[in-house]
Amino acid sequence: MLPSNAPIIGLAGISLALSNPANAQENCVVIGSILSGTDQDLSGLGIEINGSGRVDVTKLGATGVVRGADTCSLSAPVDGFEIDCDWRFSASEADAAQQQFDALRGDLEACLPVAFEEQKPRRYTAEEIDEFRTKYGTSLVENVTQSKGKQRY
Repeated sequence: MLPSNAPIIGLAGISLALSNPANAQENCVVIGSILSGTDQDLSGLGIEINGSGRVDVTKLGATGVVRGADTCSLSAPVDGFEIDCDWRFSASEADAAQQQFDALRGDLEACLPVAFEEQKPRRYTAEEIDEFRTKYGTSLVENVTQSKGKQRY
């Protein structure tokens, strides 16, 4: 377990609502089910603990490209389907984390009909942070201020 002040680099909120992928690969079974756009194709999606104690997103037991996470959750398709996974790395693992996310991005893009668009990190002003502190308490402020420099896709 990492100390509470260790930076966390993660890929969160993999929200996919696109058309069918052309030529989906074998390891794209999970992504293909999501992209199909039907609730029936989402049947059998799940989260499993793998042999190394990490979390994999699966379809009828078959592991897809989203694997080896520290935490994952699935949202029901009522309001739009979402897979939300996080991977945790210590500050000394920044290079390994970057390599892993570059590989994950490549694996995901191979399953998608269009490439990701990189988003710039959101920068909060001191006034916004003070407003967060007043409205939501210190834990949200710590989360916002510790997220500087993370990449989001």
